[in-house]
Amino acid sequence: MKKFVLFFFLFSTKLWALAPYPYYFSTATLDKGNGDHKIQLLHHGISALQKRIDLIRRARKSIEIETFIWEKDRAGRLLFEELIQKKLKNPEVQIKLLIDESITVWEMDDFVGQYLKKKGIEVSFYNRALDPITAQFRTHRKIFIVDGEQAIIGGRNIGDDYFDLSHEYNFLDRDVLVFGATAKAIEDSFYAYWNNSAITRRTKQPDASNARRLMNNRRDQERYAHFRNKVIEENEKEVIAWFDKKDFLPELLEKIERVARPMINEIKTHSCKKMEFVTDRPGAKWLKQYKLHFYKTYRILDQIYLDRITKSSDLWLESTYFILNNRWERALDSAIKRKVPVRLLTNSLNSTDAFYVSALFYHGVFKWIEKGMDVYQTHSAFESYSPVVEEEIAKARWGIHAKSAIFSEDSAMVASYNIDNRSSYFNNELAVFCEGSKSFVEDLKSDMLRRSELSYQLVSDKASIDKNGEEHDIYAGAPAKSIKIMKAIKIPSLLFEPIM
Repeated sequence: MKKFVLFFFLFSTKLWALAPYPYYFSTATLDKGNGDHKIQLLHHGISALQKRIDLIRRARKSIEIETFIWEKDRAGRLLFEELIQKKLKNPEVQIKLLIDESITVWEMDDFVGQYLKKKGIEVSFYNRALDPITAQFRTHRKIFIVDGEQAIIGGRNIGDDYFDLSHEYNFLDRDVLVFGATAKAIEDSFYAYWNNSAITRRTKQPDASNARRLMNNRRDQERYAHFRNKVIEENEKEVIAWFDKKDFLPELLEKIERVARPMINEIKTHSCKKMEFVTDRPGAKWLKQYKLHFYKTYRILDQIYLDRITKSSDLWLESTYFILNNRWERALDSAIKRKVPVRLLTNSLNSTDAFYVSALFYHGVFKWIEKGMDVYQTHSAFESYSPVVEEEIAKARWGIHAKSAIFSEDSAMVASYNIDNRSSYFNNELAVFCEGSKSFVEDLKSDMLRRSELSYQLVSDKASIDKNGEEHDIYAGAPAKSIKIMKAIKIPSLLFEPIM
């Protein structure tokens, strides 16, 4: 009886109804004509990178960027250089970067932050990575805002693999570009995180001031301080050397422009009758994430996403991962029982190195296939999907990183949200929902179909098939070594499933 009451409460009432601006924003009350309802889909990484470059160069007042990952590679260096040059040419433009401080993926640190600070760029970090209380709670949001008038959100972090530039592995991802009041709401949500001093910290100058706290006697303190200062000096030199390596940038920019500009010229602008921006609140505490009050107050996107699924008439899901909790299982069951077609596009073992995720995926996915879900998994080869700037890139492995959903013929979503427990309970996520636009849905569906055709459909726990009906193994051609590793860690993966 308690489970029934909870189910009824979750899916028959709008828990997010009291979610304040800017965590929930809708254009429903705005008049059309000023761009507030306009939206563009950015399917391809290289054109999404060029869009960001264009926005930086056109900025007049401000640039705000929030990301889960900023990699030290060509794309990361290129965007830093664009920001530095913008600040040199237009000192009045305020530039702020908010980067998650996760120890598992963190490549940016205070040495980089201090270098950028000297260039006039403000840097903050979200959630100290070693804090045992809140270490699991990350900002997984991806935001790129210019002048509070245009904003890109979606699945892309900053790095070669998100912008089709890696010779080893690239992500099939997706962003949207929005305008007007929606972009302003996204900017305001950025500052809600930026100004949250409880969980966000400004970059600081590394020093040896903790020697007295760590060491008991003065001699040890002096030795530690000497060692620490030497390490600091070496790290500072390393960062300067990395920023000084920019001879490759003009040629890279030319390659990107040549390939991306024709693609950008083909991007369609759609109009949504109603557009909604939704994001989770910053901050959390361990164990509270499972309580209904916390869920109601903080996990705003999860609630709206599941509500849309329970009301869907044609459900298409695209996600890096597919790990279901009880709420997700109930929502999908409700859709299937209503005879709603459900299609999933995600990664196979061959298109990801996250073996623990694959172990959970193959453990649970086959019961959904038996219930009628169509499941497509990428097999890592996507040579014909998109033009590339270098031949080696076409031969790289490719995997799904997009987080998109279609709910009906005129309703869809693009987000930073994966279908897993981390997005449901731990990571702060965001999304843009577009309602009342058949052209937007057709644009999104067309690209999802194209990716599906370059994937294998799982048909049973014994086989998958390609678009020609030819049979393949269920792991989409993954190497034997990967299969062994995945099977070896299956039990640990099941034990840690609640935080995956």
